[in-house]
Amino acid sequence: MARKHHHGYLIIGILFLAVLFVSCGEEHRSRSLVKSFLEENLINNDYSVDRWEKYDSTFRVSSQAIASLHTNVTHIGPFKSGIRYQPYKQGDKLYFIRLKYEVETNGDKPLELTHTFYIDKDWGGIVAVKEN
Repeated sequence: MARKHHHGYLIIGILFLAVLFVSCGEEHRSRSLVKSFLEENLINNDYSVDRWEKYDSTFRVSSQAIASLHTNVTHIGPFKSGIRYQPYKQGDKLYFIRLKYEVETNGDKPLELTHTFYIDKDWGGIVAVKEN
């Protein structure tokens, strides 16, 4: 009987590690997509990451909210106009990661920003950016 419990704990431990590795891989993947997005879409891509913050997923973002974020992005930071985003269909799963970073400007101090980047369900790229 004790042997059966030992196998159960072993299986639970292996499953936990598998989930942990997949999650870490997804977080690394999301960071790479955000870095590529910033390098392509910042007016001055001289930036430094202060801190990667929350990583998670959601189904609770409406198409209207995504459209609003697309409109607002020109007002929330030093982004180029005409950003191309990954398509989004209401109800699709989105991954998101929050980033605190600094962008060099022509001023004395760098601009400190915190944005949430929404990533499409297929890991193709960024769906929207939100100011925090």
